Amino acid sequence: MIMKKLSWSLRFGNKALIFTIDAVAASIIVITILIVCYVYLFRTSSEIPNLSLLRTGDDIITVLEYDGTIKTLNENTISSELNKILPVQYDMQIKIFPENITIGNQIPDDRFVASGRRFFVITNETTSSNHYTQFWIWSK
Repeated sequence: MIMKKLSWSLRFGNKALIFTIDAVAASIIVITILIVCYVYLFRTSSEIPNLSLLRTGDDIITVLEYDGTIKTLNENTISSELNKILPVQYDMQIKIFPENITIGNQIPDDRFVASGRRFFVITNETTSSNHYTQFWIWSK
């Protein structure tokens, strides 16, 4: 008894059907990858300005710390130095703890505000004390 191979009566046989299924599967995979890339790029591009804002605030606090301005714990000195180095398009508020010194403007509710914290030590001849600054920075 001879077994006859079952085949659909297609023009190119079963090969064309398998090729079509492969092409559809590949198309679905490519479209999925493109959608994922688009969503990732769209989400990342909206977070970059916020990250830049945070880095600017951290840089300002770092400058105030390294030139010794924050360690003076004098509101007028810190405020005048902050006004010199703060870029025109930004506004900022700084609080120094545990002294509860507040420098800068009121934090707005209607826009993105980046915040951060930086620790520092003030050493005198015989003692040292731990402090930290909390800062908030936003675009004007």
